[in-house]
Amino acid sequence: MATVYLARAEARRKLVSRLPGLWTTERKTMSVKDVAAAGGWKDITTLIDCYRQPDEKTLRAVVEFVRPAPRSPAAADVRV
Repeated sequence: MATVYLARAEARRKLVSRLPGLWTTERKTMSVKDVAAAGGWKDITTLIDCYRQPDEKTLRAVVEFVRPAPRSPAAADVRV
């Protein structure tokens, strides 16, 4: 079982080395530390500064973000 996981990890690493920007950008909603570890980066600085790229979907979400209204304290105390 471990050899299967190691083979998959090696295949991913080869893919990452060919298209690092695309690979990391597709995983921008995931933990940066986890993406760096899976891609073989020792430091997240290079990953963030060089490979993470903005994309239209994320930029639109940032621009159109509306902060949720705060919950009233009275609503938090109501029990059903």
